[in-house]
Amino acid sequence: MTGFLSKVMRRATVSSFVWVGLMGWAPIGLAQTTTPAESAPATSAVQLVERANTLREQNQLAEALRLYRQAITLNGNFVPAHYGLGVALRQSGDTQGAIASHRRAIQLDPKYVPAHYGLGIALYKSGDANGAIAAYRRVIELSPADRALAPTYYNLGLAEEQRNQTAAAITAFRRAIELDPQYALAHNGLGTSMRRQRDLAGAVKAFQEAIRLAPKYTSAHFALGIALYEQRDFAGAIRAYQQVITLDPQFPNVHYNLGSPTP
Repeated sequence: MTGFLSKVMRRATVSSFVWVGLMGWAPIGLAQTTTPAESAPATSAVQLVERANTLREQNQLAEALRLYRQAITLNGNFVPAHYGLGVALRQSGDTQGAIASHRRAIQLDPKYVPAHYGLGIALYKSGDANGAIAAYRRVIELSPADRALAPTYYNLGLAEEQRNQTAAAITAFRRAIELDPQYALAHNGLGTSMRRQRDLAGAVKAFQEAIRLAPKYTSAHFALGIALYEQRDFAGAIRAYQQVITLDPQFPNVHYNLGSPTP
């Protein structure tokens, strides 16, 4: 990762970043356009953020937080430092601090896509579905429609479900799948929403596709078991629950569901 922050334009779209799961958007590179007077402190801030990113990915959050804050002290206008601080704060459980940091990054650069995305995640975690949806839609507005947007549409679907807009959630999950047909999480989300609309056949198909793409996706096996049970395919439900136990014997409620009497 050393040096990668100095190789990307500060005004970045999602296509300038790589999705790395729970870590959020990892920059392919992040250079800040600076004046000669700013160049020295900005370089130091870049180095500190590089080190902080590495530590954050290693889950050394306390030290990462210290370095992000040190970078901001050196250059308070360095957007990636505010963004990185927001991600680390969210990962350490400080959701409100994360929201504030992402908003500061957006204030400094309104087109900085990763901060909008990070803000959406933090707002969703805080229970503010409407705010999360607005943030995700801003990401979509600022970015090309390519595979890199699939996680944004997936998270948009989760936020729509949080405010009980199941039809909108289905639309978002389907868009995520269009952009990335191999996205198992989106297939599972689609199945969950379809089940809520009582489209059990569609739900079963979606869960099965998630499992095909990710055979050890325990939650998808469990959700498949529920949908099959509701379809009165009790033998299929038992097989799904048994697979859950094979993957994770401590998975919540699986033993209860497996022992539920059939009507």
